[in-house]
Amino acid sequence: MYDGGFYVISTNATFPKEILPFDISDKYRITNPNEFEIEIFERNLKDAGYFSRMFVPFGSDKKIIEEDGKIHAKWEHATVHDIYILKFSDFNRNRDEIKYAASLLNPKLRFTMHTIYSDETESSSNIQGLSTYSDLSLMVLGSHEDRVEYSHEQLLELRMLFATIKNLNIESRYRGILQLFKGTDNISWQSNLLTLSYFSILEALLTNGRNNGESITNQLVYKTRLLLNMSGVANHQLYFSEINYDALWKKLYKLRSHIAHGNNFSFQKDLSSLKDITTVNNYLDSVVQKLIKFSLNNQQLVDDLKLC
Repeated sequence: MYDGGFYVISTNATFPKEILPFDISDKYRITNPNEFEIEIFERNLKDAGYFSRMFVPFGSDKKIIEEDGKIHAKWEHATVHDIYILKFSDFNRNRDEIKYAASLLNPKLRFTMHTIYSDETESSSNIQGLSTYSDLSLMVLGSHEDRVEYSHEQLLELRMLFATIKNLNIESRYRGILQLFKGTDNISWQSNLLTLSYFSILEALLTNGRNNGESITNQLVYKTRLLLNMSGVANHQLYFSEINYDALWKKLYKLRSHIAHGNNFSFQKDLSSLKDITTVNNYLDSVVQKLIKFSLNNQQLVDDLKLC
């Protein structure tokens, strides 16, 4: 049985022509599709029903227009799907690890339509187009956003992240943390549950539950700030310009407690400095992503910090 196949890259992405194909490892490669692979994509998109109707073809041009006094975006649909694929071999044994690594890029790189070739000619398939509801939803949402170009440096980072994650011990706690973070893709940006999920990841990564130790709130405030400062990415001002770091995190943990305990809260009152739940979740996603990347490269330091 042939061991090769491919994913369609479902992020609305483009890559400089001169760096493709790009080998993430000897088993994974980002490249342009051939006619057969484009045909598979188009066939599966057509079969996706609602998703195919809502999908804006990658490579479409966006125009900002004014109608009836209102400004909005209008897409001029491309006639050819400008997609990229992630090819794999060895039966895609590291499917989890490659997805974990890709979720740590900014923006996140996502994959869908898992397809297995029939034989070494790679001109027919045994299994094609396996996708989850969440995968297709994210692809459709991304197709309505501006296209992003990944640089050679970002792909080198992806290669490094994948190698690090693949080499983690099977019992490493970081595997569980990566699984939790990848799972946040399945939750709406407007969801309170997403906020709780980010805090669960931070607590799993950094805090200890000793009864005689520092409070969880203080552990999160100080340990998060320490690691963000060490990694050089502690700028919360991009999201919350009118509040200092310590006050911000106490507000964030207050919000977390309100959600966890089913209390009423309002962004128009005492939590007004947090703006809204989408801004909160965007900030927390950025923080969690950066801390996970830092932790993977400094595991002993972070493990020791967790015990403090």
